[in-house]
Amino acid sequence: MTSQTRPFLESGFQPANLVEVLRWRAINQPDRLAYTFLTDVDSVEARLTYQQLDERSRAIAACTTLINEFHPCSGHNERTDYREGS
Repeated sequence: MTSQTRPFLESGFQPANLVEVLRWRAINQPDRLAYTFLTDVDSVEARLTYQQLDERSRAIAACTTLINEFHPCSGHNERTDYREGS
């Protein structure tokens, strides 16, 4: 067991899924590096902390929810204030 996983395991938190794991890390280890994206063997393109990853994933989830809500096939895009003759 590494020193990085010890706080997670010692907290008693038992996540049910990956979303809960990432949310826990965003709250408890916001500045810890989550991902490093490489362009090739030695070049770092971008880095994301757990807080940044959480913020970006929540933004994507919000956009996806809006897209699904107003998609023509969703059945949720009809006008509810339509009156005959308007």
